[in-house]
Amino acid sequence: MGKKAIVACLCLCCSRAFGDLLSLPTENCAVSDPLRYLQTAGTEKGNGGFGLARECGKKFHGGIDVRPVRRRPDGEPLDAVRAVADGVVVYANGDAGASSYGKYVVVEHENFSLPILSLYAHLASLSAVATVGRRLEVDDVLGSVGRTSSAFEIGKERAHLHFELALRLGDDGDFSRWYGNKKFSSPNGHGCWNGLNFVSFDPLPPLRMGCEFSVAEYVRNLPTAFVTRIFTEYFPNFLRRYGALLDGWDGGPIGGFDVEWTWFGLPKRWVALQGTVERRRRGNVEVFLMQNDWLWLPHSCIRETLARGRGNSVHIGKRTVDVLEKIFGAAVKILDSTAD
Repeated sequence: MGKKAIVACLCLCCSRAFGDLLSLPTENCAVSDPLRYLQTAGTEKGNGGFGLARECGKKFHGGIDVRPVRRRPDGEPLDAVRAVADGVVVYANGDAGASSYGKYVVVEHENFSLPILSLYAHLASLSAVATVGRRLEVDDVLGSVGRTSSAFEIGKERAHLHFELALRLGDDGDFSRWYGNKKFSSPNGHGCWNGLNFVSFDPLPPLRMGCEFSVAEYVRNLPTAFVTRIFTEYFPNFLRRYGALLDGWDGGPIGGFDVEWTWFGLPKRWVALQGTVERRRRGNVEVFLMQNDWLWLPHSCIRETLARGRGNSVHIGKRTVDVLEKIFGAAVKILDSTAD
């Protein structure tokens, strides 16, 4: 795609008025009542909500766990899992032992103001429509609520749908390169549809809206925990996919970006730095922390998007570096800086 075409595409994404609408992913309609809607872990380790909802607030949970409302006599769930909006199936894993998600399906909602992904995990089974490339309508059945996972045993009393709304960080090659550099003990069998390549946000408030809204504005208006400046000449494919998150680019040379982040590591708003930037070195991706919100700092440190140094110094955390390396497909250098 040429530079002018990209600019036109991004301008269109940012200027159109959208009416995005989400349906519920299962038969459980008690979305306003967490005790009835969310499946708790069944121990003191945490609940089924989004965020620092595991192990007494020390472990991050990237989605919500939806409780089933119908069961067989033997206790296994019967609830159907449905697409929350029109979209296309971009990935379907039917091998329960191949992922900690168990059997899972990923759907892209490409006609939204922000083409987000919805993810449906721990399924007992996949339906015939859960086929890559299949175009879906809202409420199409993707499978059934279950408890499949390669990483841990989910008892039937805790069977649930793990549901996420997310953005994809890197393309297949960039993510595979990052994954290989990390030298994980198991190979990546899911390409760029591996959950490590997603950055999710809390799906519960959008599900509760029950009316049309702009997903793009919802994501952009999430609270800002910190701001980074990135020096690079590279325009990442992440911003071609999610142009509604970008401000200030007229198609000219890029010197970098100022990026606003949520505490859990979603780069939610980008402002282009145009023209030549003195620190820029061709081919490099360099980043420093411009500012942080002290209110969100404890959450950011637990999530490791930020890290504390000596005294009151704050630094960019390893998870922020991971996100940028997936987006840019290159190593990221942290410049010496702290935020006050």
